[in-house]
Amino acid sequence: MSPLISQPLLVLFTGLPGTLKTYISCRFSQRLGCMWLPSFAFGNIKEPENENSLQILRTTRYYRCIDTLKTLSLLSARVVMDGGFMDPILQHQVFACYSACPKLLIRCEAEPDSRLARLRIRASDAMDVEQASAESIINSPTTKIKIDQAVPSNTETPAELGCDAIIHVDTTHFKWHIKGTLDAGLQEKIAFALEHAFNEFRATDKTFGHDAVKRNFADLSPCYEETTEWRTNTTLLAQLRVDLPKRACNVLDIGSGTGLASQWYTEQGHNCVGVDLSPQMSVRAAPRVLFSAFGSALDLPFFDASFDLALIRQMLHYTEPTLALQETFRVVRAGGFLVVSAAIALSDEVKPIWEEFKNVTQPLRLRVFSEADLIKLIKQAGFAVLETRHNNLIRSESFDQLEHRTTAPGSGWVPFLRVMEKIFAGLAPQLEFKVNENMFTYRQYWVTLVAQKPLVNH
Repeated sequence: MSPLISQPLLVLFTGLPGTLKTYISCRFSQRLGCMWLPSFAFGNIKEPENENSLQILRTTRYYRCIDTLKTLSLLSARVVMDGGFMDPILQHQVFACYSACPKLLIRCEAEPDSRLARLRIRASDAMDVEQASAESIINSPTTKIKIDQAVPSNTETPAELGCDAIIHVDTTHFKWHIKGTLDAGLQEKIAFALEHAFNEFRATDKTFGHDAVKRNFADLSPCYEETTEWRTNTTLLAQLRVDLPKRACNVLDIGSGTGLASQWYTEQGHNCVGVDLSPQMSVRAAPRVLFSAFGSALDLPFFDASFDLALIRQMLHYTEPTLALQETFRVVRAGGFLVVSAAIALSDEVKPIWEEFKNVTQPLRLRVFSEADLIKLIKQAGFAVLETRHNNLIRSESFDQLEHRTTAPGSGWVPFLRVMEKIFAGLAPQLEFKVNENMFTYRQYWVTLVAQKPLVNH
């Protein structure tokens, strides 16, 4: 499939925190087959001492973005830029980088209550690059004033900013309207890309993706154990085992799927309980556990200190990990254990491009972890990490599996995967990323962490 847009194009997204500008701009660029250029790619901003320092840091970062755009314009690149909350002067300088091509400003806006709810989610997520910023807004004594009053001006015309059109996107009600003129064919493609991003967010809003994840695993449940190598890998399953101090301990398998992680513990005489979002998965887990409950990792339906061990296998990337681990800490007794097992990015250097790869091929995943990320999250929840177990295996996926899972990027699967193959060959040859006629393979790295809840919670 060829990109929806073939000519040079510059689209600038702006908006305040909580307006979904980063979420929408990323997916918008994928639909159109454009390069995505987020401002945070030019460095994360640590929380400064005052508002003036913050503005200086932001402006410096924006000028780095503009310098990059000038180079990209010479290559006639199609670019979607997440420009944060640039003022009109900077916006004009962005559009001045490109000439003789369509230029579009997309301004994301949202009602105060929507922004506040989204900021609370971001502030609780230790993996979010904007956590500190969201946390500072949430914890401010004037939060309500900031949220209500921090609304950008809508008075500029496209001509004043040096662009062809301005699109105002209401991300509370998922509506948009355009000011200015665009070619009818281009406007149709813009509408398609926006609606695609809206639909994807609707599936994940308010429940951290639970509805979409639930549907996915309901469909997958009949063939879950046969669809990928890691699920039934005996070595990976063995790494979930810890010696419990007595028989008939209470074991909780969070995101239990078909109960594979629990099976060995059940065979040792322990009381295993599975909890999963998918009723279909819970039915399949029943033979391997004492009972299987339908529920969320963010609101476990159990009393405090009910379990001697909690298992979390390849689940945290589907949910909000900070809240899920806090809930796990609550239901594990003092002195009890936690085992977290997950596929990870090979290194912090590889992680950004690995995230891009996973975002495109497995869009239900909300995040990618490194080993250090998981250790930090587990410790922040209150557990002490006792042991780290490593593994890796070759994963194989067919293009048919990808087509069933998600829509191909604008360039199509083969060109996208070929680009990934070249990048990983230089950046991380140990991944052994290879694209063949009808499938691709790569080495997946894995970590299993054994942790314990302290006997005394200070």
